Amino acid sequence: LILSLEEKNLCLRTLEEKNLGLNTEVSLLRSALQQTQQLSSNCTGQLQFFNTQIPTLQDAVVQMETTQAAREKQLLQELEESRAGERCLKDSLHALQAEVSQLRLCLQRSDDKALALAIQCHTSELELRKTQTQGDKLRALSKELQIELKDHEQGTSPLPPIASSCLASNDV
Repeated sequence: LILSLEEKNLCLRTLEEKNLGLNTEVSLLRSALQQTQQLSSNCTGQLQFFNTQIPTLQDAVVQMETTQAAREKQLLQELEESRAGERCLKDSLHALQAEVSQLRLCLQRSDDKALALAIQCHTSELELRKTQTQGDKLRALSKELQIELKDHEQGTSPLPPIASSCLASNDV
């Protein structure tokens, strides 16, 4: 089929509009990619911070448990020696137990936060890969359309099949 000049110009304009649309979409995807990379970087930093806190808190729990065990032994010995100091010694014991409980709770919260951040970081990485794949596909399609458009403008090739399908539908 020989297309009239008007039909060729219409096809050319359609391809140029689609190319402009694809370039806009690539730009939006690049922006989304940068945001996702920044979020991933932030998540990684927070995860590293919490991972550095966990050993410190674990050491504190171990130290407090050791301190508690020694203190309990001492309190039992003092209880045997003097019933008069019983109430004061029990109060000290309860304070240490509450402190250990608080440290365990803090450690559990840190573990939970670290796990949540690891999950969030993994999700961000998956989204980043998906966005990169979409960008690669769009760049390849844009390059293909540009080559076909250039060939068509130079009159070295008939209207490409992809251009015909672009004219027939707005899928791209």
